[in-house]
Amino acid sequence: STEVFGILPIPEALREKSGMVQYNESIHRSQTHWYVASCQQTQRPIFPIYTPHEQELFRKLISSHTGSSEPPWEQIVRSWNASANQDSMLSYKLIEHLRLYYNGTWKSVANVKQTYAETAAARKQVKQLIHDERRTQYQPSVLEAPPTLHHVTKGLQEPQLSTLLPNSSAQTVSTIALSPSSSIPAILPTSARLSLTPASRASPGPSRTSLPTSRPPELSASSSTMHTMYQLAAQKIQIAAAIPTAQRNKKNPKRCMKCMQMNCNAQKIQIAAAIPTAQRNKKNPKRCMKCMQMNCNGRQNRKLCISVCGDCRRFDCQGRNSKYPNRRCENL
Repeated sequence: STEVFGILPIPEALREKSGMVQYNESIHRSQTHWYVASCQQTQRPIFPIYTPHEQELFRKLISSHTGSSEPPWEQIVRSWNASANQDSMLSYKLIEHLRLYYNGTWKSVANVKQTYAETAAARKQVKQLIHDERRTQYQPSVLEAPPTLHHVTKGLQEPQLSTLLPNSSAQTVSTIALSPSSSIPAILPTSARLSLTPASRASPGPSRTSLPTSRPPELSASSSTMHTMYQLAAQKIQIAAAIPTAQRNKKNPKRCMKCMQMNCNAQKIQIAAAIPTAQRNKKNPKRCMKCMQMNCNGRQNRKLCISVCGDCRRFDCQGRNSKYPNRRCENL
């Protein structure tokens, strides 16, 4: 068969009509894209217009070959291929390639150029306003000395409890008893925690921490936030201290997640407890899946059974499925 797949060769009539030279392997093999040219059976490969050199040649040919409504494509394509025979930077073209480029890229670029020409006067005025030298008169003057970054020499000062808590909150915190095993509340500042002596921590009886109760001065925006935090923490400690330890650590009783009753399974547990342990753990006796007898040798392997099926009463039946012993055999 002479059928070709992939790159098709150019028919001889079309090649001669377009002014193309036939491919010669001994001469044209050293060129670029020689394989495509060999498949197309032409001296130069046939590609669409895509290089600036070819675009410039197309512009010259369109300018020199002008027609009434449509350019003379047959003359243009022969002129193009004649130039391609002399210039290795050009490739062969067909009429379809030139017409496609003309109706697409060429007309789009022509429309853009026409728009630029029609709006040249308006764009010139806008460009003059943008690049006017008088606009630089309103620029701010350059600073004489460059700005310097702020340098922090010390960290944040630790707030004092006496300046953050009012009298009522300070007294509430001061009345909290500290047991020997308990630790100092984490809400107290470091200075307040350090003020507790080791003797007060190690004393067996409850001790009280005396904190200053003077009224704080005016609070700033950041100090007011800290004041609110310490006040809420003191209230939580007071509420937690009022709850007895036994009640605080008491867990909720376990309930049934369906009926939400605590004694849901009480009757079932009593019934199960009344059954003897030996009877409760007793397993069902193993039966033969063919004859359904307990004393048959087919309990281990049904092939050893010499009886008929217990369901269909047939000897050639294999009996029930061991995975579903409650189902009858397949013959029923």
